[in-house]
Amino acid sequence: MKLLLVLLSVVGFINTAKSQSSEEILSGCKMQWNDLKCLNFQHSHLPYKEEFKAAKFIVMYGNFSELTIDPNYVNVTNVQIESVNLQRFQLQDYAVLPKLVVIFVEKSEQVINVNFTGAEKLANFKNIYFSNNKQLNYSCENFKSSNLPKLQLSSNSIDEFDFNCVPSTMKDLSLYNNNISTFRSFDSLRHLSQLTDLTWIWNSVQINRFNFGWLPISIQRVTLSVTGISEFEGYESLRNLSSLGYLNLKANNITDFNIGYIPPSLYQLVLDGNNITEISLSAVPPSHMFQLSIHGNPIQCTCSLVRDYVQTLESGYVTFLADWITGQPLKCANNDSKLADYPWKTDAAAIKLHDASALCCFDCLTEEETDLNDVFRRIVSQIFTFFARFF
Repeated sequence: MKLLLVLLSVVGFINTAKSQSSEEILSGCKMQWNDLKCLNFQHSHLPYKEEFKAAKFIVMYGNFSELTIDPNYVNVTNVQIESVNLQRFQLQDYAVLPKLVVIFVEKSEQVINVNFTGAEKLANFKNIYFSNNKQLNYSCENFKSSNLPKLQLSSNSIDEFDFNCVPSTMKDLSLYNNNISTFRSFDSLRHLSQLTDLTWIWNSVQINRFNFGWLPISIQRVTLSVTGISEFEGYESLRNLSSLGYLNLKANNITDFNIGYIPPSLYQLVLDGNNITEISLSAVPPSHMFQLSIHGNPIQCTCSLVRDYVQTLESGYVTFLADWITGQPLKCANNDSKLADYPWKTDAAAIKLHDASALCCFDCLTEEETDLNDVFRRIVSQIFTFFARFF
């Protein structure tokens, strides 16, 4: 009997110790609505507490090298990890959370060794977002076999990025402001038959020449901004991208873009902040309704451009997006021309009215043209008078 009492006491003591340990670990954690937020967390595992069972969004701030979460948090959809000392991330550690959709991994001051295996075990999982981490290390083979549907990399240091390592399940790939020293196999994108969204912005390595043939037929939205692109190849491939709706090529070194090759599916084309001096609006496919943004380019304005611009406005098919500072869709780089003073906005009638008292690019004639016109009319009149004598 005494032995039994001793054993019960020991078990009670162990349970009490465990309870106290969990309480201590969770001392910096609080629920607010459906969010469980833990501050100054110093442990590698988040234990379960009945009080927190309704948590859907778990936010972990602290100093830990890795993190696992108790599987009893069955309602969790989002996990945010911010640890200055995070060194190991394994997606399969979170496969125990059946409703998990998104994981954010941010602000580690250490090299993070990443293992992407485990996405296939999460029926609702959609995205991993790595942001502002010192460096990410992962293997090409592991990434390619991961079955990830979406990956966002923002402001991380990455030795190289190989598009041949992207899994075939990828639907949305975003690379923003990363310190990527080398990129490889951009043309491998064409084999990603599920890819709909591609974002490449402000990465340290420059692309220079881009081939539209690299893009898969499934692509719907493309952003290639501040990439150093100066020229394009594969315009025929661009025309065949039948699902492409949004193309953002802002802030590159583009000097020329052939609008005539845009696919009928395109609803917005962004060419802001490039080095385009001439834009052929007459090449816009007829009856194609889309938005066009070309401000911030050193456009050399001409009478031909004015006529094409007004005609495009009057067609009603193209909507020009204005610079939010100037309120104008374009600004003439040749400031010494009277065309620079034209009201380059979206009122075709106002442009024509201004033109009538300026350069007369439309119906009115210059003095020289008027004299030549009078001469032509006199010649025609004399010809008719001559032949009238014989009839």
